[in-house]
Amino acid sequence: MASALEIPIAERERARDAMTPRQRLLAALARQATDRVPISFKTINPFNPSNARLQTDSNYRLVTDLAARYTDVMHDWRVLDAQPHYSGSPDIRVEKVTSRDGLEVLTKVTTPEGVLTQIKRTIEGSAWELKPFLASERDLEIFFAHAWVPQRPDLRSFWREAEKVGENGLMRITHKDPIGMVAELLPRESLYVWMMERPELVDRLHETMFERLLDLMTYLGTAGVRCAVEFGGAEYAAPPMASPQLFDRYVGRFGPPLTELLKHYGCTPYLHCHARVGAWLERFATMGYVATHPVEPPPMGDVTPAEFKRRVGDRLALLGNVQIGEVLAGEPASIHAWVRDLIAVAGPGGGLIVRESASPWQTPMRDITVRNYMAMIEAAYRYGRYPLG
Repeated sequence: MASALEIPIAERERARDAMTPRQRLLAALARQATDRVPISFKTINPFNPSNARLQTDSNYRLVTDLAARYTDVMHDWRVLDAQPHYSGSPDIRVEKVTSRDGLEVLTKVTTPEGVLTQIKRTIEGSAWELKPFLASERDLEIFFAHAWVPQRPDLRSFWREAEKVGENGLMRITHKDPIGMVAELLPRESLYVWMMERPELVDRLHETMFERLLDLMTYLGTAGVRCAVEFGGAEYAAPPMASPQLFDRYVGRFGPPLTELLKHYGCTPYLHCHARVGAWLERFATMGYVATHPVEPPPMGDVTPAEFKRRVGDRLALLGNVQIGEVLAGEPASIHAWVRDLIAVAGPGGGLIVRESASPWQTPMRDITVRNYMAMIEAAYRYGRYPLG
């Protein structure tokens, strides 16, 4: 690919913009019409120059440059590394050891009551868990035995990054919800077996994580942090993995307290949930989320943009829903048509942010993927000017 890329229609349309990227994203999340439909890639982030992939993958760097020039960026501020204790106790020591090939990471958490370990390995660009923290009854004893100390992360980096981003993007925190926090600690088969055979233990784990998450979000809100907050994890209890009763038990009941708290402090909570979410769209809205991502049509999911707009378009914004498989290996003409049709159906009245359904995990990034990202941008600018037409 060329070292610099320009999209002529985006250059022309961008000159007509009447809103900043931050204003545009906030308005879209509030289901209001904007000057044009925002386009915001899921994780490609020009405000994160420390991303190692920028140094090793020239095509990924090209797409990041395109994101800086033409998209409405959501910039993630990492509260802290996810740790099994979710505790600020000074008695806990966390060590990470990387294998010689750089692909495997052992995380060792030492507490006064014992040691917990996790092993992850990167395979084809994605990190896979080989050993979870809570793999035995002894691990559970260690986890519950240690006295929890609320987390109080240093917020100075948030203010620095918010100043750097300014009106050129929207600050965001991405965090697991309680089921996501629990799921990353356990063997996946244990989570689902215990839901049926040891529900009191799964309840205890969820309620423990909810208490700690609510405390953290309260601390951030009272300290003045204002941003979008994306919660992930609900898909662990979405069809076909769990029943409607289990979804409400492990996801639904925890939503309103979190979303009400965040809205009280001026934050914007939304949901990331793959799977077949057709049965849950209205529930997402009553949980207090303002938007959801990605809402996939068949065959990956069970909801089309038209159905989403008809059922919950007055209560939820849509982030999506260009299939990542098509972005990675499809044809630009198909991506262009996908975005055109998406905007035509979900764009009127506001509440749409064009986005791929997942992050581009393939590395190195293929040339066709770069062209498909360019097609997404080109179509978003060509068809996304309000009033649509």
